[in-house]
Amino acid sequence: MERKEDFAYIAAYVKSNEELPLPNKDNIKDYNRIVADYLLKLYGIQKRISSNQLFMLYSADKDDRDILTKLMKNAYEKYLKIYSIKLGAGKELEINSEKLRYHFLISIIGSRDHSKEKEAISIISEIVGDKAVNKARNAFNTYYKDLRKDIIQYVNRNDINKALKLLKNTGDEAINNVISASEYRDGEELKGQNILEAVESNNPLDYDSGVQIACVYLPNPHRRGIYNYCNDERFKLIRYGVNGNSIGSAICYLEDGNFLVDSVLGHRTFSKEKIFDVVYKDLVNRAKEYNAKRIIFNMRVLNDTPKKFIENIKKYQLNLDKIKMPLNTDGYLEASKEGVQGYVVDFSDTTK
Repeated sequence: MERKEDFAYIAAYVKSNEELPLPNKDNIKDYNRIVADYLLKLYGIQKRISSNQLFMLYSADKDDRDILTKLMKNAYEKYLKIYSIKLGAGKELEINSEKLRYHFLISIIGSRDHSKEKEAISIISEIVGDKAVNKARNAFNTYYKDLRKDIIQYVNRNDINKALKLLKNTGDEAINNVISASEYRDGEELKGQNILEAVESNNPLDYDSGVQIACVYLPNPHRRGIYNYCNDERFKLIRYGVNGNSIGSAICYLEDGNFLVDSVLGHRTFSKEKIFDVVYKDLVNRAKEYNAKRIIFNMRVLNDTPKKFIENIKKYQLNLDKIKMPLNTDGYLEASKEGVQGYVVDFSDTTK
């Protein structure tokens, strides 16, 4: 077994009491497809799931697994927003997918038009970072300059895909680290160390307690946690990922025009000021899009990451208030029914 995910597949197989197809050295690289076919036949699940998600699913007992599969079949992902951590907090990354592949190419090989080259480097650095772009440029100029003529010929014929393929075929790690994101299409996942993706998802397998450091998520059997969140449409779960990896989330609850951010959870790599700044702006904008009267950031939080997030937003000098909310839900909330104590942005106040 060579990949980390292979061990997760084996662990899932063990958890399933050998119900899942047997993984072995001959099928392990194709095990994701094998499992997808199996789950489609058994549960009607059409979406492929990762090795870690498979482990979480089979960590549940049979009754809970039936509940989870029903939730998965009805799950949605919506309101995807893509941010560059390098840009100003809360500013969505504007991506033209048609031009993006050209920018990836020019950021590495350069251009006689220095303004185009500068623009390409700036755009791609917002996605993968300055260091990654510089390493790829140095690798190309050191080892592969003889490819420039052929690449330019493809560019002149407007065949950017073949030009990128020439770069990819070099097998150079630095170059491929940059152009690996060049196949992005609108609405798809965009990978890059500077990219923070935010999406509302009520798929219970999108939230891993081991990553998010939260007992309300799988594989913990918290009955009032993820099960009830996904069954109550007033809960808005926002998943945050960097470079294609889910590292954080926000548990939000919309009731009587109040958009409650009950807790912002995540891995230690999520607990960074620049990321928190983007998350804050993202949540404020989502509350506005739901036509909420106000957004409330609950202060009554327990874990380290939620506490660090609350500490970080103090710099915005928000009003500290106590808002009466019924919180009439079976889903677990850290906020108090006696009144939600937290930092408030009232959308009738245009100064915030």
